[in-house]
Amino acid sequence: RNLGLTHRRIEKRIERQHTREIKEAMLQLQLRRKRLNANAKTSTSSQAVPDPASSSSGSIDVKDLSDHEKIVLDQEKKSRQIYERLHSRKWSLERAIMLNGTNEEIEQYCPAPVTSSSPFTTRDIDTERGQERNLLDKPLLQASSDLYRAFALLTQDAFPKLCYPELLKKEILLVLCQFASRMDGFHKVQG
Repeated sequence: RNLGLTHRRIEKRIERQHTREIKEAMLQLQLRRKRLNANAKTSTSSQAVPDPASSSSGSIDVKDLSDHEKIVLDQEKKSRQIYERLHSRKWSLERAIMLNGTNEEIEQYCPAPVTSSSPFTTRDIDTERGQERNLLDKPLLQASSDLYRAFALLTQDAFPKLCYPELLKKEILLVLCQFASRMDGFHKVQG
């Protein structure tokens, strides 16, 4: 009993010490970045052409970092990648249909996962929809909702009346997504 209690106390101390070291490493990295930025500003203001041999190249040398600072850099890199991955798909028609579409639309426009040989089941759709919703913040959910409304307007109202071939319909949907991506939404569209 005493051995287990002592083990938990030691584990807790090690965990607190590790957390403290990570926080210190974060502060050290912030300080290094400020120094690099300050050195870069002073060198560019004092020299017309920056010296390529100077030590202030604008990036942190990984060799000079401690293990904890490397961990912090790795965590920052991973969080940046996750953010970029989520926001790069901001105007993804597939995600908009997955979040807001009917089962028929999902089966028609969203490819089935590579791991399964059969099409989506209702349970798969609900599970994937829930997982996507948990990952997204409010602006991304709103963007998906806006894109789906534009998609529904085209597919349910315009396409049946215009009788376009399937290839042209897909091209129109691609242009819709490109427009939304470039304009960051439909807020500038009137009418």
